[in-house]
Amino acid sequence: MEKLKHLPDDECLMDVDEQAWEILLEKRGGCSCSMCAPCFNCSEPISEEELNDVGYTYEKERLTVMTKRESLEILLLLSSIEAWSLNTTPLLPDYLHEELSEKKEQLTNFILSEEQK
Repeated sequence: MEKLKHLPDDECLMDVDEQAWEILLEKRGGCSCSMCAPCFNCSEPISEEELNDVGYTYEKERLTVMTKRESLEILLLLSSIEAWSLNTTPLLPDYLHEELSEKKEQLTNFILSEEQK
């Protein structure tokens, strides 16, 4: 399936992609603005389904979900940074060490909760 392009709220399909606009009008039965401007086919709001048919969507792209392997790699990296920070001078400020430990714990809990699903 072809990836849909996002059509921003402040953009008009006719201005963004004239060919897609013409295909949409054909599917609606053509344009009759020359007889009565603006015609129903041109002025009627475009549904999500119609927009999808010409390769566009109103929905913003969703974030890609991180794989378990990527989550584990980040957890290992955080653990390594934490271990390194305890063996260097000057030490990592307490507030950063606490936040690092907290985020590491949150990520661990998230990974373990994903295993139970």
